[in-house]
Amino acid sequence: MIYYHNPLSVGSYTLSIDNIVLDIWISNQNAKEIIDATIYSLTANDGVEIISWEGNKPGTFRNQYLFKLTNDCSFWLGIGLITTSIMIDRYRLEFNPNKVSDNEIFKIIHKLLLQYCRKSLSHIARFDLAIDIPVDRSRCFLVKDRRLYIERRHGVEYTQYLGSKSASVGRVKLYNKTAEAKLDYPLTRLELTLDPGIPYEKTNFPTVYYLKSTCTNNDNIKMTDTERFILNALLQGHGTINELGRKTRAKMEMLMTYYICQVSISSKIYGRVLAQLDRYLPAA
Repeated sequence: MIYYHNPLSVGSYTLSIDNIVLDIWISNQNAKEIIDATIYSLTANDGVEIISWEGNKPGTFRNQYLFKLTNDCSFWLGIGLITTSIMIDRYRLEFNPNKVSDNEIFKIIHKLLLQYCRKSLSHIARFDLAIDIPVDRSRCFLVKDRRLYIERRHGVEYTQYLGSKSASVGRVKLYNKTAEAKLDYPLTRLELTLDPGIPYEKTNFPTVYYLKSTCTNNDNIKMTDTERFILNALLQGHGTINELGRKTRAKMEMLMTYYICQVSISSKIYGRVLAQLDRYLPAA
């Protein structure tokens, strides 16, 4: 069973914030020393293992810390962004709220950073929104758009992506969460990497459909691989139903009329997601 921190239910699927990249600035030298001392003191805590290393490439952080927690989860802290010089006031905290929001070690670090940061400069650079759909992966369809499309297969399973891997925002991932998390129930995850600073109207949400698991009479929907291929082609805009044979056309019309649902996020729901992000920012 998956644990969610403050999930939002939208119809049959569940939304949660699955990753946050928080950028903050701390210029007070005394505050920096307090943060360094706190990190050092936590190394003696049985509830955390801290792995530290130094970065040396532009775009990385000079001092980096991985906090490995007892529940087999972790979060990361970077200090001193390397550009043409080292921006010693720049800090970055990356974490998964579903995993660490209730952890005491995380709370200590997060609270310290918010306490001493420059509020006007601190912001969330990006976040991952997870949308969990309670159906088998084979029943979900991602429609290609102008973004780079990649499909990776592993056995009978496959993961679809929109957007390049190097893109910090706009990446889309659709995959089998049942297999990834070793669940005993069907679950497909749609994962979106978003910038909270981009208005809802300008956010490039993907088009994703899913096939309901059962019909209204509780009979399982039977689909062959060929029928699934045809349905996917139709959803992608390749060809029309009228080009199909009589029996196949009737099956596709039935599926698309009664059993195909589109994953959609209203501006109201997205506003509630953004409101959750505010909880991780310094108070105004």
